Amino acid sequence: MNSYANKVISKQGQSATNTNSTVNNKSGSYIADNRPQAVTQRKLVKEIQNKPNTSVIQFGGNRPSFSGPATKIKKQGAPLLTGDEYDMAHRLSYQRIKEIVESGNNAVIHKMVKALTIPKRTFGMYQKGYQGYYNHVTSITDQDELIKALNNSPFNLRPGNPSVNRSIGSGFDPNVDDAGYETDQSEGLEEFASQQGGQIRTSSYLSDKELSTWENKAFGGLF
Repeated sequence: MNSYANKVISKQGQSATNTNSTVNNKSGSYIADNRPQAVTQRKLVKEIQNKPNTSVIQFGGNRPSFSGPATKIKKQGAPLLTGDEYDMAHRLSYQRIKEIVESGNNAVIHKMVKALTIPKRTFGMYQKGYQGYYNHVTSITDQDELIKALNNSPFNLRPGNPSVNRSIGSGFDPNVDDAGYETDQSEGLEEFASQQGGQIRTSSYLSDKELSTWENKAFGGLF
């Protein structure tokens, strides 16, 4: 099998819909989108708590165990959270990653790989645009190992409420910031998620400040 790089071309229980906000990453300020649709979207984040979602597919028993950087971030970040009362939640699920890799569409695969492995903002010691894990993944020659490595990408993971995370199953589980909008990292993955039929739920429960504190501890010396 040729190397992958040579083959390819291209808060707890909250709900949110696709967002249209503009984020200024350098200043950290938000340009409010006050269109009626955007206002409704922000209200959904606050009003629809723990809403059942029967349209998502539940996890099967075939998701591989965490390894590599995923194991490290859970271990390193655990002391800042409440024991085992959280999951390392995937934004883009293992099942969806597997579907796309096995599709054989190299342009889509490579685009997904970049979205999963290159951070769109700083995660602890790893700066926006860091390509160390991307370079590792694109050197993989075995399809199953590629899927495993993508499932363990630290930039696809963050703490999630266990019951909500498991109820979402293989559905899209984005991170939502304090303003009620999906973060840049999640927005970059949304196009690869299965159709959600409207509302998108999230198991995220940490505030921006809490998440930053957790990441400063968890995202250290992963590679």
